[in-house]
Order: sequence, then C-alpha cells, then structure tokens
Amino acid sequence: GGFVCTTGITLFDTDIAAPAWSNQVSFEGLTLSTTSTTSYVINYTRFARCNFVNCFFDSIRLCITTDFLISLRLIGCLGRFITGRFIQAADAYDLHIDNCILEKITGTVVYSTAGFAGCSITNSLIQSNSAKCIETPNLAQGLAITGNYFENNTGQTLDIGRAVGVTFLGNYINTSQTTPDNRAITTFFEVV
Repeated sequence: GGFVCTTGITLFDTDIAAPAWSNQVSFEGLTLSTTSTTSYVINYTRFARCNFVNCFFDSIRLCITTDFLISLRLIGCLGRFITGRFIQAADAYDLHIDNCILEKITGTVVYSTAGFAGCSITNSLIQSNSAKCIETPNLAQGLAITGNYFENNTGQTLDIGRAVGVTFLGNYINTSQTTPDNRAITTFFEVV
C-alpha cells in the first residue's frame, strides 16, 4: 500500500504542539509518491522518534523542518527521483540511516543547518545524486559514516564545517568518477 499526492503538501502532520509531539510512529512497507516537487512526507517539527522501514520514497522528500529533528530511523528504504533535499533540518539528533538506497536526488541528501549529533549513515548506497551527499556548515559531533557505497555523485561526499568525533570508515567512493566539485575545493579530499 501507499500514498500518492499531486500537490505540494505534507502527507502526515499533527495538531499536537511541541513539546507534546507525536511519538513512536512507525511506517513500514509503504510507497510514498508525488508528482509535485514541493511535497514531503512528514512535518518533523511535530514528530519525534519515527521509524521508516522498507519504505519507497518515489519523487517525494522525507522532511523539512526549521526546528530540530530527533530520533529518526530509515532502515532498508529506497529514495529515488527526488527534487530538492531529501532530509533537511536545523539540528539533527539521533538520525540513523541503515541499509538504504538513495539515488537520483537533486538536492543534498542529508542536510542540517546547525549540525549533526549522534547520527549515522551505514551500509547504504548513495549514487547518482546531483548535489552534496551529507552537509552541514556547522558542527558534526558523534557522526559515523561507515560501510557505504558512493558512486557517480556530482557534489561532495561529505561537507562539514567543524568535526568532533566524526568517523568516516570503510566506505567505497568510486574514484574514477571524482567530481569537478571535489577537485575544485583544495581543502576537500575524497576519502578512499
């Protein structure tokens, strides 16, 4: 089963005001799709501790929040043909992406304006995206990026302002397709 929208809307929202968020919401085996480039699945300002397991994001962004994102899990999900940033938050706490395929995304795959804390991206395929893969202009602390396969992305793989306890280990980056973005920034080096 799943949901398809044709206008720029949030598929799931709640009228419960923070700090009394909707908690422990799990989405499993859903196909979420749109024909609009401005739709997204959840308003994360009012959700916390959400799980997406084996879901397919077809052309739809997961979340955009001007506040913090906390305890979000993506496990075994597929995201494809997405216009804009897939995940965008002011602060990202306890965000974990595991065993996912994220490809053909035109905006940064995972973006946080204020930074990442206690987050991980593991055992995933991140391929054929036309922007940066993981980005924050500020602090990343306790960020683990391990065991991933990066290929044919035109933006930088990892772009963070400051790092404390960041692990980038055991990832494969297809070096035969080093991007002009990565070559042009002398302080950035592809990690192999």
